[in-house]
Amino acid sequence: MRIVIRSGEDSGHQFPVDREMTVGRAPDNAIVLVDADVSGHHAAVRPAPGGIEVVDTGSSNGTFVNGVRISAATLVRPGDDLLFAKTLAGVQGDETMVGEAPGAPNTLVVRAGANAGRSVQLHEGQDVYIGRDAGLGLTLSDSRVSGRHARVRLSGGTLTVEDLKSANGTLVNGKPLTGAMTANDGAEIQVGETVLVYYRDGARGGGYMPIPTIIGGVAPTTTTTIINNTTGGRSKKTTVALLGIGVIAIGAAAAAVAALLLSGGSGRKDEDIPTLVAMAKPETLQIVNLYNNGDAIGGSGSVIDAEDGLVLTNNHVATGGELLVLNELIGKKAVPAEMVAAAPCDDLAVIKITKSSDRKKLEQVEFGDADDLKQGQLVVALGYPNSAESGAGDRLDSLSATSGIISKVATTYNVPGSDVPELTNAIQHQAAVNHGNSGGPLFDTKGRQVGVNTAIFITDTGERYEGENYAVSVARVQELLPKLKKGQSIKWVGATLDQLTVNGGAFAGLAIGSITPGSPADEAGLKHSEDSWRQAIVGIDGEDIGTLHDYCEKMPESGKVTLSIFDRESSDVSEVELDLGRN
Repeated sequence: MRIVIRSGEDSGHQFPVDREMTVGRAPDNAIVLVDADVSGHHAAVRPAPGGIEVVDTGSSNGTFVNGVRISAATLVRPGDDLLFAKTLAGVQGDETMVGEAPGAPNTLVVRAGANAGRSVQLHEGQDVYIGRDAGLGLTLSDSRVSGRHARVRLSGGTLTVEDLKSANGTLVNGKPLTGAMTANDGAEIQVGETVLVYYRDGARGGGYMPIPTIIGGVAPTTTTTIINNTTGGRSKKTTVALLGIGVIAIGAAAAAVAALLLSGGSGRKDEDIPTLVAMAKPETLQIVNLYNNGDAIGGSGSVIDAEDGLVLTNNHVATGGELLVLNELIGKKAVPAEMVAAAPCDDLAVIKITKSSDRKKLEQVEFGDADDLKQGQLVVALGYPNSAESGAGDRLDSLSATSGIISKVATTYNVPGSDVPELTNAIQHQAAVNHGNSGGPLFDTKGRQVGVNTAIFITDTGERYEGENYAVSVARVQELLPKLKKGQSIKWVGATLDQLTVNGGAFAGLAIGSITPGSPADEAGLKHSEDSWRQAIVGIDGEDIGTLHDYCEKMPESGKVTLSIFDRESSDVSEVELDLGRN
């Protein structure tokens, strides 16, 4: 028997129960749960005839079986709901697994969705059907999956995936299937809201899951000791690849498109890619952020108000230091800019070119309509990928233009425990973006901005999935812009925040990296990082936090808030009051 976690930050993790085991948030438990509402030592579980016996060990928020809080040892059978505080789990017998357990060669493992943790082993020359119908090789309880949705076949050591004219389509590494496609080791196959991963040599760890990563610049170093003298820093599971790669993306040579797909109603006509790039180039800026400790990161942005010098970008590009911007109309030397407002939990920010004389030649973008976007439509990403490695950024780098299709018009991206906030309305597309493209515009073929490039998809082993690129949708941008343009930040303290972990991978708080001058964090006297972090946020208004997702859930949009700050030098936790919404 095994416990399978079905919600929260550990969703998809499986824990075989072959002895008495403790469950809780503390890292010395056999089953460690990343849930602030779970007690340090919450419960105990042990094998029992027909299931698993669970006993609550004095937790604050309780253990529940089928919705009833337990007060004594209780048998949990396969199919029962088991709740540790807010973390939902279930019991699964080996006989209910599809095929062989993860670790067998040529295995498909469900890594996200209602059936996370299930698997099926593939055999040479045999078809395996995937869908909602009973009796298939892999039956899924996903309402967006068709009865017979897809078929996979292993032949000559090669896996072929075929969509069976499903209602919602099948993606392989983000690419929609139009017929059959081969899948390599580690390939991600998506049907409905269910994500499967193919392992040729056997699954690599029960908790393995691809995660998104920010397209940023230079990351502060955070591999240090934390709170109880255990090693901290970024865990492999949540590593964010922020170091500049300096890849020059393809440019206008991608113009050989036989027929551009229309992007909906507008007074503008569809343009060939060289014309579109020429139109959008004056609207796209290179941004440099000079951190407190001397590091510099680079990113991109788009002009949204030429007269007032307002520029839209990512929060992770704009927060934490002194800002400079460049483009060919401004000149090849950087000019100063300042933060207007930011929304870190949507990774958006508006900055302003400080001097009116530096704004005279600016041109501003026109926003598109998210309702006009179509799956399979061509989009173009503009930005400055070299800016991530160009140091202080006192020169203009080469603008990059890449094109690709939209894989998903509107999707929610949510991987708790990563350094990427939940993107509630994102566009998944296949236009190549790299480090330094962060904050740059995504255009439709009429030259209208439809998104803000924010994240790429990288596994915990560092492998990048092509076509796994994410932009915050213009629909979400337009919801937040009225506040941001007025200088009303949303849940912004004014510091870069880096995930910290304790031994065993449990998340322990957010290290304060670099701090924006004049921000709430600066005015409250919080300390920025030098060679390593000094302070970390471990609580908000009396509630513990461990992750960026906790921060976004518990942080008020504006007004006064009390942060629990752990100081590494003194090993003390102090309460610090901040006034949010100011910058």
